[in-house]
Amino acid sequence: MAVALVAGFWTGPIAQGIVVLLAASAVFLLGWLLFGTAVRAKKDRDMAQRMASVTRSATSDDFRPGNGWIPDRMSSFGKRFADARGFSERIDAELEAAGASIRSGEFVVVSIVASMVGVVMGAAVFGNPILALLIGVAAGASPTVALRTAIKRRAEKLRDQLPDVLTIMASSLRAGHSFMQSLDTTA
Repeated sequence: MAVALVAGFWTGPIAQGIVVLLAASAVFLLGWLLFGTAVRAKKDRDMAQRMASVTRSATSDDFRPGNGWIPDRMSSFGKRFADARGFSERIDAELEAAGASIRSGEFVVVSIVASMVGVVMGAAVFGNPILALLIGVAAGASPTVALRTAIKRRAEKLRDQLPDVLTIMASSLRAGHSFMQSLDTTA
């Protein structure tokens, strides 16, 4: 009797939903780990470029595809899509606030790919197109949720460090250093 209940549970819609959720989470975490490695490498390259060209000013509107793991054509498409819809600057600002070194085009591509993976996984597991679309929407929203979480986490870190920064600056100014010297000391 108990074996029949357990076997019936694993073929039911709740268990299938759990399996889809776990599989989607695994895919998302794997992508996040791969994405994080590419972001660190890109951040190192960007820092080397900035250090090499101190006299040349680079604007944040520069778009240099091919710096990450997303192919150039896809990044360019994502950038054009975000520009056409008018949310490229907002996403770039949010990515900068989160400390991420990707651009809006790459973020759009990641969101679209996550949505498509969610739809395919939902259709494969449930076979219901409406449920597959709902899972696709949730998967497509997951990069945005991760971005908002990263922004909040970074803001909390900044709030935690602010008293120490102000103390160091005040001590440096009291010691007779100029404001710029106190900023250098704090940095």
